[in-house]
Amino acid sequence: MGWQAGVMRSRSWSVARRRFSPAERVGLLTEYHGGRLTQREFVEQNDLSLATLTKWLRQEREAAPAPSKAMGFAELPLAQALGAARWTAEIVRPDGWIVRLAHDAPAGWVAQLLRPC
Repeated sequence: MGWQAGVMRSRSWSVARRRFSPAERVGLLTEYHGGRLTQREFVEQNDLSLATLTKWLRQEREAAPAPSKAMGFAELPLAQALGAARWTAEIVRPDGWIVRLAHDAPAGWVAQLLRPC
């Protein structure tokens, strides 16, 4: 019985260590970023270890291009911006989100949108 238990443990160890292809890794990271789960909830639902997800996220951060230190604004005449669009202004946040504002957007609401920037 002792020998069989040792064999079972070594088999379960090899099964527990799963390798993910680059495509699987990208897919899982995309799913993680698009969801609202905590890291622990995500790894439990996707049969990952927390250490693996943490490592992937660190590698992703390190590989990302550094944000530009100098951020500037350019003047854009309102008539040119209006054109055929239904929005008046567009703000592209450093994290890639695009915020488009209608001409009648309440100032308080706009301030809330820009606060995390």
